[in-house]
Formats: sequence, C-alpha cells, structure tokens
Amino acid sequence: MPEIEKNVPSTTSITLNRNQVDFIYGGQETEIKFLELINTAQNYLIIHSTFIGSWCIKRKNSEDEQYSEYFEAIREALKREVAVYILWGKTSLDSDDDDYEKSHAEDNKVKNLLSEFNDSCRREGIMGIVDYNQFRRTESHAKFIIADSAKRGACVMVSSCNFLYSRFNRFEASVAIYDDKLVRSYLRIAANISMGNNYVNSSTKKEINSYANQYKCFTKRNSPQEVRNLQEDKFTVSLVLKNQHYYYIDVACNEATKIIYITSDFINSTPERPIYDALRNSTAKKFLFYSKRSDHISHEEINETMKSLDGLREPIKLRQSPHKPKHHAKVLAWDDNDILITSLNWLSSNASENQDDKYHEIGVHINGPNVVAEFINKFKP
Repeated sequence: MPEIEKNVPSTTSITLNRNQVDFIYGGQETEIKFLELINTAQNYLIIHSTFIGSWCIKRKNSEDEQYSEYFEAIREALKREVAVYILWGKTSLDSDDDDYEKSHAEDNKVKNLLSEFNDSCRREGIMGIVDYNQFRRTESHAKFIIADSAKRGACVMVSSCNFLYSRFNRFEASVAIYDDKLVRSYLRIAANISMGNNYVNSSTKKEINSYANQYKCFTKRNSPQEVRNLQEDKFTVSLVLKNQHYYYIDVACNEATKIIYITSDFINSTPERPIYDALRNSTAKKFLFYSKRSDHISHEEINETMKSLDGLREPIKLRQSPHKPKHHAKVLAWDDNDILITSLNWLSSNASENQDDKYHEIGVHINGPNVVAEFINKFKP
C-alpha cells in the first residue's frame, strides 16, 4: 500500500479478531442490529442520524402514546439508566439526498414529537430522558451508533443507513466493530460534531468525552493461542474521514488485480475526475452501481457516460442498481480482502482534500480474509 500523503491525516488503525467484526448487509438486517444495540446497551447509547423522520418516532396515525418499536426500545434503555443521546445531522437537504421533508413544519413536528417522548418518560417516572443536544445540528452526513453492549463490550456501528429516518426497506451496508480504541475515536468524533457550526462547548460534548476517557486502550499482551488466532483470521480496521476517501480509490486502483466494486445511492457528474479518471488505467474488472440520478445530471448524460466508460481500453461498467427497491449502500471493495463501508455517496458527493469538514462523511476500511465475496454475494439480488 502506498504511503499516505502528508495532507491526508492519519487516523485510528487497529488489528482485530474476526469475531470482533460483524458485517450487516440489507435493510431488515440493519434494523435488527440497530435494535440489538439499543436493547443491550448498559451505560450509554449514542445515535447519529443525518435526518429524523416522524414515522420513526411514533406509529403511523397514532394520536395516543403509541411510539415506534425503536423509541419503545429506547424507553426500556432509559429504564435501565442508560444515558441516551440522539445527535441530529442536518436540516437542509444535500444535493444527493431525496425524499426528505425539509419544511419548517416537518422540522418542528419532529422536534415536538421528540420532546413529547421525553415528557411521556417523565410521566412514567423514568429518571433519565433522551439528550437531543438541544436540537443543535451536527451538519454531518455520517451515520453511526456507539454503545457499550452488555454482551460484547464497547461497539460502534458504521452504516449507510439513516437509522431514525429509514424505513429499512432498501439494501444497506453496515459494520459493527467491538473495540475500545475505535469506540474511543468515535466518541471523540461524536463529541466534536455535537457542537455543530457554533463551536460552543456543551454538557453533551463533555458527557460524551467522559465516556471516551474511560477507554485507556493500553496495549494488551496476547497469549500464544491468541497470537495464532490473530495470524489465522486477522482483520485490520481503519477509520476513514471525508478527505481520505479518494486516497482509498487510488489504493484500490494500484492494488486490485481482479475486481473493483463501487456502490452509491446517487449519481451526478462529480466523479468524472476523482473516480472515473483514477479507474481508467486499472486492469481489474470494474463495476459501479447507482440507485438514482441526482437533479444535476440527466438520463441522457448518464447514458453517454455509460457508453464512454464501456468503450475504454479497460472498460468501466457503470450500471443502475438491480435492487428493487433500490440500494442505499455506499461501498468500495476490491479483490478478495478489502472493503470500505461509508456514508459517502461515491458517485455524487465531493470528498476533495480541500474540503475542511473532515467529519462530514465517515467510513471504515476493513482488510480481512474474503470480506469482498461476502458483500458481493449479499449485494447481488
């Protein structure tokens, strides 16, 4: 792997056993894992969702206090005295987000429903309530959950899924990683983005940082058997910030000898230089899948791009997703052992290095035996 350029910041990289990494592919599968993390949290639970929909809070057409199973699970977590934080990513629509009710009326409706949920918990005599960070937006497009599972320890789930906006009916890609060091890094990120664009310290930031401080992450001396297990089934996991994504495109192009797979929700003209140009000279088979076009590109332009890429000396196969309903996964995978699961729409968003909002998109790169085949087998309908 080439050296990381100086202007690409170094981030957390760890070596794990296979049983510390859960890949979750599919909408229903992501929903199951989402509920599992809520149900097993013992001290804290932090949910970062880019958007929040009223349908994820209360049951449809419910005039009484019939909340969704997600919020009923959160209620049970509060009863267990779990500290619950919901961080709300964005109010305004990004160019590659669709189906988002961005009216002030919908925004206020969501705020009111969230406040009413806390009121219902108080009426029930529950001591703790959900911390909504004063409804301050993080302005991040990342999607993650951090929790300390009573069963398996500290965990972060990184996903393409808007947990509190999704109907879990599209193909999603997520990975849950059980490791104190990575969790500590994500807790620091959650604390930082909780300030939003105001850069004002808050009790939410201080409390989340206090959880990060619990993880000292001393180097552990492995037993001989543990060393053998690591050697046999070793996974290397690296945190990927927004401006590092194109670096991994270059790595894939340099390393891949068999296949490069990219999945994106939206497509527009953004990837013309950073992705298409990088892929041109790769001799690996290249497959790029998108679900929908953005408003910034026409059907005719997409068809022209497809023909142009198909006609290259080393063809690039750009195709619309075969999934019904469409996929929402954002993945870069190459050959057998490398996959990057992220919030970034590869074929429509700009992750250039001159963008200073490094936490706007976050993913994880995993290198491990046969991780790509597992994804492709699940992705193919």
